[in-house]
Amino acid sequence: PGLTPTPTPTPTPGPTYDLTTSANPSEGGTLSPSGTTAYASGTQVTVTPIAASGYIFSSWSGDCSGAGTCTVPMNDNAAVTANFIQVFVLTTSASPSEGGTLSPSGANGYITGAQVPVTASANSGYTFSNWSGDCTGSGSCLVTMDVGSQFLGRAGLAGARIPHQHH
Repeated sequence: PGLTPTPTPTPTPGPTYDLTTSANPSEGGTLSPSGTTAYASGTQVTVTPIAASGYIFSSWSGDCSGAGTCTVPMNDNAAVTANFIQVFVLTTSASPSEGGTLSPSGANGYITGAQVPVTASANSGYTFSNWSGDCTGSGSCLVTMDVGSQFLGRAGLAGARIPHQHH
């Protein structure tokens, strides 16, 4: 007599749940996974924020909170939003470049509303003369980074003019 093969039982698929991800504002970045994706019950899904140029990731809302890693246990439908903040660039330079240094130096990104003090240090043989760009005069320089300022969403330029000292 021949052996009758034992049929292998077909596993019954468990429930699935939808994870919906979004970015706030939408132009601030994307997420991985993006949109709405179905996952088997019990799956642990790590959501990753990807900031667009000119933005930084700030925090989660929905089924994740804080600013750390976002892992969603798929035991029900879930929604996660990544919140992004626009960053403005402040570029500083000394004129002439060998005349001294500025702090902060080069190009640096700041969030809306940041107040950035800029200072100039003259090299030997030079003295500080005046500011040009988004700071004027020869006093202190405090740049407020926001979309309503004269930066108009472009980089602010604060430069120190440090002329050669005549002997």
